[in-house]
Amino acid sequence: MKHSTFYALSVALVFGFLASHAQGQDTVSYDIEPIDGDSSEVDSAIDSQDGGSVLGGAELSVEAEYASSYLYRGVNFGDNAGIGTAKLAIPLAEAAVITVGGRYVATGDDYTESQAFAEMQIPMGPFAAFFGYRYLSGDDFGLEGFGYDDRSEIGTMIGTTLFGVNVGAGYIFDTGLDGSYVELKGSRKWDVFGPVALRAIASASFGFDYQFEGSGLNNLEAGLEIPVNISEFATLAPFVSASFAGDDLEIGEDTVVGGVSLKVTF
Repeated sequence: MKHSTFYALSVALVFGFLASHAQGQDTVSYDIEPIDGDSSEVDSAIDSQDGGSVLGGAELSVEAEYASSYLYRGVNFGDNAGIGTAKLAIPLAEAAVITVGGRYVATGDDYTESQAFAEMQIPMGPFAAFFGYRYLSGDDFGLEGFGYDDRSEIGTMIGTTLFGVNVGAGYIFDTGLDGSYVELKGSRKWDVFGPVALRAIASASFGFDYQFEGSGLNNLEAGLEIPVNISEFATLAPFVSASFAGDDLEIGEDTVVGGVSLKVTF
């Protein structure tokens, strides 16, 4: 645990070092949502405000994913997970982008979960502010004491792109757990060759009466993704990530996850 945690923390510190030595940019290319995931479709929606997209300025993305385990906030909810996500990003002139969508998760351990979410991204010069809401409904999976049946998350995040590194700090309040979750996150993407890219992600999260009593480290995470543009509208992305639970997160464990996703945009 100590060696693996040190490794993940080191990766996170590397992102922080790069960000602290970077120069601000005039525009934001930001791919971190306030509540989980990858919102690269938001940037595409902003770029397509002239009506050039299929939906006349809005952008719809549909994603199918397989993961060896379904991890959420440092907790493993089951192995061999199938995850389906649909999002619609709607630009409001140049003032904001609203994204609405849903997600369904099913694992080989008979755990199922449904999500509905909405968020607003507001550009502020070199920064972007996010405000989001997420509703979750799923099986207890032995976690009745933490309110995992039905609950809501209300979150906000501020982010920017510095020296090619997307960095963000977010705050989330969970109504079911009656606790708060704070996350620091960084990611960077490199074009490797042709349609192939490499994306690295690192994060550190802290809980305040969230999944355990009191406050402390929730989990550390580091991962790599290889997005491959197989067509103008489709991206295939194998990935691997490692999550390291904090000492107080008794329902969490150190876990390495691998998988692949297929994303199609319209």
